[in-house]
Amino acid sequence: MWTNLVMREGALAAANGALVGVVAAAAMWFYASRQPESAAQAPMLALVILLAMSGACLMSGISGVLIPLGLRRVGADPAVASAIFLTTVTDIVGMGLMLGLATMLVL
Repeated sequence: MWTNLVMREGALAAANGALVGVVAAAAMWFYASRQPESAAQAPMLALVILLAMSGACLMSGISGVLIPLGLRRVGADPAVASAIFLTTVTDIVGMGLMLGLATMLVL
């Protein structure tokens, strides 16, 4: 039962991440291409943003299912306790992906 829920939310999060990632990547490309020091890196910076946004949205969608299920299993109220865990996971994954991908792909 929970695997279907995770798969469905993961698919929706991946689609949302791809859409948001394309818009953010276009904005990054537009901005970076107009800066003299980063114009040559604009396509790679846009790719970093696309991948980081897609990955962060995917992880937040999956975490948004698994964290409340896990909290319910240990007896905690998911409505009260899941927000802080979900925010923490999403922030760590988003920043980690962006900085990690930028380090690997741009530098």
